[in-house]
Amino acid sequence: MIRWAVRIAMLILAGFGCILLSAIPLQPGAPQWPMPDLLFALCCYWVLRRPGSAPLIVVFALGLAADMLLMRPVGIGALTLVLATEVLRGQSRHLREVPFVLEWAMVAALIGMGVAMQAVLIWISLGSPPTVGQLGRYAAGTMLSYPLVALICGGLLGLRHRGNGKLTYSTYLGEG
Repeated sequence: MIRWAVRIAMLILAGFGCILLSAIPLQPGAPQWPMPDLLFALCCYWVLRRPGSAPLIVVFALGLAADMLLMRPVGIGALTLVLATEVLRGQSRHLREVPFVLEWAMVAALIGMGVAMQAVLIWISLGSPPTVGQLGRYAAGTMLSYPLVALICGGLLGLRHRGNGKLTYSTYLGEG
């Protein structure tokens, strides 16, 4: 019970660290590349490694806090974060056995779908959505930040897969 609470506290602290890093302007004036969504990458990595220590309410609260602190439309980023992490939570047993490149591709696909969904929701709510170029740079930056987040979480926080690393056809299909 104590270990579970410590892992949740680590997720919350790491999440707020990602939010604060995202708030730091890297370029003076108008940035060419937007800051990647480090919280999205962190939550995806965490849910794949320790799905039990990343409860839905904590992920949603972190997403909502990021939306408010980073002055994004409130709730839209949190919604996409929760949807993506729940998809990954459902697949965590199967993705535990695949190489990191395939895991990265799955997360990248969810990032792309999440960014597109955010743009559509902003458009539906009569807001002015970002341009396709801005969305593409934001998604690409987030996709490229995932291996860095994985390296930091694996090295500093000790979050690694518990599986044996062997991929068989039956475990990939969920039969084993």
